[in-house]
Amino acid sequence: MGPSMITSMIKRNVLRCLLPVLCMVGMAGCVATSPVQYRNLDSTAQLAPNSQGQNKHIPLYYSAPDAQLSRYTQVMLDTVTVYNGEDQQFGKLSTAERQQLADYMQTQFSQTLGQKYVLTSVAGPDTLRIHLTLTGASASVPVLSTVKQILPVGAVLGTLRSAADIPARSLGSVTYAVEIYDSQSNQLLKAFVAKQYPAAENISASLGTLSAAETGIEKGAKTFLAQLE
Repeated sequence: MGPSMITSMIKRNVLRCLLPVLCMVGMAGCVATSPVQYRNLDSTAQLAPNSQGQNKHIPLYYSAPDAQLSRYTQVMLDTVTVYNGEDQQFGKLSTAERQQLADYMQTQFSQTLGQKYVLTSVAGPDTLRIHLTLTGASASVPVLSTVKQILPVGAVLGTLRSAADIPARSLGSVTYAVEIYDSQSNQLLKAFVAKQYPAAENISASLGTLSAAETGIEKGAKTFLAQLE
């Protein structure tokens, strides 16, 4: 039996052993759970289960009846807050890791919002004040990166594509609250809680402990900008 045949047999056997693990990873995100209300947010009383058809990523939502975000041309972005209530969802992430993600969120949302709005530090007419609260995050488990080293990338991607847009347990995620105010009146115009994570086939997001959470922040910033348009 030649070396190439032996290698092929080893890969098939490894894949056969890992498939149940990968399937459980993909199915783990399918378990329905009630969204955390986060009792210490300023908008907690207004937030309600989302009926806008985006429940997978935005489970809680509020919009003032007279909110007209399209008329605003400037944005004040508050410093990102790290949520410290008892119902926080950070698991075993250290204080330093939480702050690292908050700093990354500050940078990503600032850069993304700057593509459309004039960023300012002064309240005024036609100016939104946006407050972001990092309420939870989970680190990636290095299962996928290990599989990548053993199997051809195509085999891994083919196995995971069926779980696309499902928060697999091996990939980290990030949860945060967005509160949007009129900067002059301080009226709450819109608020929501969002959960973002990489697509399951995004192998590169599994290579670092916080890579998946950071990818979720990047996705969240881009999605948020689109929501404001």
